Amino acid sequence: MSPPSPTPWIIAHRANGFGQRENTLAAFSAVPRELGVELDVWMTRDHVPVVHHDAHVRLADGTRHRITAVARTHLPDYVPTLAAALEALSGVQWINIEIKTTRATLTRLLDQLIRLDVCISSFSAHLLRQVRTAIPNADLALLAPPHAGPVAALRPARELGCTGLHIARTQLSPAWIRLIHEHGLALRVYTVNDVQGWALCRHLGVAGVFTDRPLAALDWLRGQSPGQ
Repeated sequence: MSPPSPTPWIIAHRANGFGQRENTLAAFSAVPRELGVELDVWMTRDHVPVVHHDAHVRLADGTRHRITAVARTHLPDYVPTLAAALEALSGVQWINIEIKTTRATLTRLLDQLIRLDVCISSFSAHLLRQVRTAIPNADLALLAPPHAGPVAALRPARELGCTGLHIARTQLSPAWIRLIHEHGLALRVYTVNDVQGWALCRHLGVAGVFTDRPLAALDWLRGQSPGQ
């Protein structure tokens, strides 16, 4: 799945920015077609892929538990299954699924991922290697460790055949841009929520921007002339 113009491509981080709780069906249903979206996936105890950012979730009785230790039926109603989330996002042109599950449970998730036209990302090269083995044509993106330099991050990304590399805003520099572009990867940056950051990403030629303010970012980008 390749995001279309404009550059940088605006990606709604956890489907934030639409007046709804992040990573929920209400938020996903509000994402306009012209935006990309990023979401996080865990596997429940009974092997159901669900969308939630944090490793833990608060249950109805007030206790906090790891999602991987809870059955799907015991999770709060606002935590959607991956299948329901993707149905809500059926008109969106670019979807990034960040894998948050463990290596032990990834196999069951692969049964769903193999049928999807999405970008699959993770901080774990081991998880992405499992995905690549199971889905040879998968569109993969490596999330670089927060303190990694471009050379260290590029090596595993190339070994995995990644099409993209995702980095924190604090890592962004001309050195990243030069090296990543030399090797033909798409560089996407998280989480950029202000005009100064959007302008820097556009100036440096970043492929995509993850933001909690996608509508504001899109409006700003549309207001820029090609010569600016």
